[in-house]
Amino acid sequence: MRAIDLAEREARDPTAVGHKAVNLARFAAGYRVPPGFCLSTSVYDQLKSAMSPAGAVERATLRACVADAYERLAGVVRARDPLVAVRSSATGEDSADASFAGQHETILNVSGVDAVVDAVLECWRSAGNERVTAYRKEKGIDAPVQVAVLVQQMVDADVSAIAFGVDPVSGDDTVVVIDAAEGLGDKIAAGEITPDRYVVRKSDLSVGGPARGSLNEEQARDIGKLTLALERENAHPVDVECAFAKGVLYLLQCRPITTLAAAFPVRWAHPDDARLHWRRDDAHYDGPVPRLVNDYTKHGPAHGLRRRAEMLDQPILIRPQAFSGRSYTAQVRRDPTGDLATQQGGATARIRAYARGVADRWNAESLPALRAHYDWYAQRTADAVSLPRAALAEVWDESWTRFSQIWARGDIRAAHRRRHGRGPQAHAGSRAHVAAVRARPQRARAHPDKRGRSGAGDGDAGVPRDATRQPRQHERGLSRAGVARRSWAPSRGARPSSGWPAKRSRCAARPAHRGG
Repeated sequence: MRAIDLAEREARDPTAVGHKAVNLARFAAGYRVPPGFCLSTSVYDQLKSAMSPAGAVERATLRACVADAYERLAGVVRARDPLVAVRSSATGEDSADASFAGQHETILNVSGVDAVVDAVLECWRSAGNERVTAYRKEKGIDAPVQVAVLVQQMVDADVSAIAFGVDPVSGDDTVVVIDAAEGLGDKIAAGEITPDRYVVRKSDLSVGGPARGSLNEEQARDIGKLTLALERENAHPVDVECAFAKGVLYLLQCRPITTLAAAFPVRWAHPDDARLHWRRDDAHYDGPVPRLVNDYTKHGPAHGLRRRAEMLDQPILIRPQAFSGRSYTAQVRRDPTGDLATQQGGATARIRAYARGVADRWNAESLPALRAHYDWYAQRTADAVSLPRAALAEVWDESWTRFSQIWARGDIRAAHRRRHGRGPQAHAGSRAHVAAVRARPQRARAHPDKRGRSGAGDGDAGVPRDATRQPRQHERGLSRAGVARRSWAPSRGARPSSGWPAKRSRCAARPAHRGG
């Protein structure tokens, strides 16, 4: 068990270190962010008993973990027992839909291993305070609390500031509003002092504010530039905590502004969707995505997840949905009237029973059906150059239908039919088609390219295939991922950073053609 330095790759995982730490780790490469480390949610899960008087063993383990990370930080900043700020970084905190601003504890000017341990425990305890509980209830967040703790070098601030990418009073999004005061910024955030207010116009970076305030015009302009840069990177308005120390501007925190309901209009497909807790899916998509990628998610991962939940009667459905160019997910109880623990236990038993027959269903149903789909895609790809536009539209629609079927998988559909008592005659046509596909003469790969794939496609008619060949790489992957590893590539700038679910990032059926 060890703490995660902000410079490490693991610090980019919001489920492990929370959104606050992820934001700072992401920006540390391009902005001046104080160095630090994070105690992950797994440390909280394993050692939270340290908060109780009976948790002496867990507290000793926590102290050893903190001591190791604190020593590394001291080496980086070249100071013995450096002053640090200890802050919570709970999952969901500083995310696009819930900022938790001011809800959890922040302890400043902490020095020494034992003092840091005490501050960490104080952050852990704050996860259950009345303010956090009320805020979670207001936002409709019912997931279990997962708390990470961020420890960073203290900045000896001459002037601290909080900048808003939208005027918090009028909602004007053409300006950056800055509240600044001398010294540390905790009193600004707590509302204990009246800060100097500056307004930077985004169009020309002109500055308005007091003539003899805590910031000069150039400093206010620098904060405006920083806020605009972070706003562009996040693709939404942000509020920024920053500080000047010896003339150098440091980024201390960046979080989305979550109180601008009018700035994010949504047309809900169903009225109940407005009551769900939607989380922006930064884990799979690292920026805004075009409509074609949204269609990919709708017809592929979303369809497959829904069919799997129906077939296995899973109590929780993960629903992907696109809003204003961004991808979001929500967890939906399929039967909110029952006991969730009992439902999950039943689903686990069904999943295990289903898994015992996966190999047989794969060989008998899924693989032949998938090969039939690939034959269809290969033939339509070859025909695409000569088809009229109206016919291409029909092929496009059929491509998405088949794509959905690939994600749903033939073995799931067959099990669903058996589970709901549909007789063998109901789908005799489908089984006859599969049998016909399995009886076809085997075809060989023609003129493989440098990557070992057939340049003419997998289903090119009339090309013989060695019936004794070994399964191809993408066919071996099918038994694990449920869909072939194919050459689908989203539009530039919309690269999924991982897949649906975790191991399906590059898993998709070959589209009919690659035209825009």
